[in-house]
Amino acid sequence: VPLILLICLNNGLISFIFKAKILVFLGEISFGIYILQIPVFNFSKVFLKFVGIKDHMQFFYFSLVILVLVSAISYVIIETPLRNKINRLRFNKRK
Repeated sequence: VPLILLICLNNGLISFIFKAKILVFLGEISFGIYILQIPVFNFSKVFLKFVGIKDHMQFFYFSLVILVLVSAISYVIIETPLRNKINRLRFNKRK
């Protein structure tokens, strides 16, 4: 808790780094990264085996890039519109 408070109250370099748009976006897609990691890694394993790549480091980096891309796409195409629709429905019910 003290570390979180220190970071929140800091207006220097640490805050500047954590407010970077890419880090904020990675935080927003983190749930997709968590949920999609097993399907993406399984797909990558099959795809890279089909292509003939057996190096573990290439597998990891390829899978990581695909995972971030798929998570970003699902965030933009599925999560954000669905969240907006749910918020509109919830807001309309309050009236």
